[in-house]
Amino acid sequence: MIKSKVASISLLIFLFFRCGDDSPGGTAVPGEVSALYNLMNEWYFWKDQLAQGYDLHTFSSSYELLDSMIYSELDRFSYIKDKAEYDQYFSAGQYEGFGFSMRAVDNEIYTTKVYSDSPIGSKGVKRGWRILEIDGQFIDGLEKAYSLLKTTNTFRMINHESDTLEFVLTKSTVNINTVLDSQVIPSTIGNIGYLVFDAFLETSKSELDKSFAEFETEGIKTLVLDLRYNGGGRLDVANYLGNKLVPSSSTGKVLTQLKYHESKSSNDIFYYFEKDGSLDLNEIVIITTESTASASELIVTGLEPFMKVTLIGTGSTYGKPVGQNSWSYDDRLIFAFVTFNYVNSLGEGSFYDGIPSDLISCDNIKFDFGDPNEIMLKDAIMYLETGTVSNCPSISSRQNNQILKLEGLQREIGAF
Repeated sequence: MIKSKVASISLLIFLFFRCGDDSPGGTAVPGEVSALYNLMNEWYFWKDQLAQGYDLHTFSSSYELLDSMIYSELDRFSYIKDKAEYDQYFSAGQYEGFGFSMRAVDNEIYTTKVYSDSPIGSKGVKRGWRILEIDGQFIDGLEKAYSLLKTTNTFRMINHESDTLEFVLTKSTVNINTVLDSQVIPSTIGNIGYLVFDAFLETSKSELDKSFAEFETEGIKTLVLDLRYNGGGRLDVANYLGNKLVPSSSTGKVLTQLKYHESKSSNDIFYYFEKDGSLDLNEIVIITTESTASASELIVTGLEPFMKVTLIGTGSTYGKPVGQNSWSYDDRLIFAFVTFNYVNSLGEGSFYDGIPSDLISCDNIKFDFGDPNEIMLKDAIMYLETGTVSNCPSISSRQNNQILKLEGLQREIGAF
């Protein structure tokens, strides 16, 4: 997400519409409805598809209006969110919750990532623990698990050693560690860097600096960049990561171009590479799933013209070749609707069906990140050493690895 001059200019619109417009019959249009309507008619990427003749008096909130206005054929991405929650996530790297995400394998529920500085992380829970019960109810599906989550819950779980543990957790502020694992792995071709990167947040920069300092010290020539659950985030942080990955010869070249509606093309923005650090990589393997989205996909498309990039994934990425500007309304709400698409230096974009994997692997959620038995990491190393990967189960079997379909900011956080 970016806050460019577009956002600051549009704050003047909020002040103008804050109190709403009175109709002849005395019914006021809520200020947030008027503000969103005018902003979308000016800035929405698909504004040519907007219907005409909206009666704003029929909408009681901006949420209702957004649902009515979005271009449903392509727009899965626009949302409205509480401003405090939005700022807490993108700027402070925090959210209110337990600190984990979960998926199902044949209706058995497992943790897929755990933030260390969180209520559940403080109990020593790791990726790959099975959630057996919540508040005494046996868990046999994702929807059931999700429906039982409250402010405080009693969890009964099975760890990697098959021990059954029970503890009470209360939601609180989770400090997100966006680097979930970082290590140097010896191999037959030399040291391989491994980085599990979860989100592009302002707080990510110092974490990335620490990881890449180790990679430089160890002189790695290949990197496995694990973006399997990375739903995106800030474009400036994507640029920051890209600068650490590309060869020095790419300095001054285009990482991505943000392209607004033709009526707003004067606001188009270029992001350029500026090599940071001494890392000189021969190849990057990027691990992806259907949860790899937005700024993560931008990294894939942005790097491909300048270096060898191989995707090892479960099929295709999420498919979000567009982005949003954000506007604050009344210091209470954030309007984050699609305002641009992005393309790489070759003009390539529009991958609404996702970016396909070069090689197919399986997300084995029963093993922690960095475990040599975890299939996607194992396949990445096998590919770098031999040019092949293991035989993944059939597509139908992979689909038994079920996920919750989240939307808006919740999708970007990807955790509870």
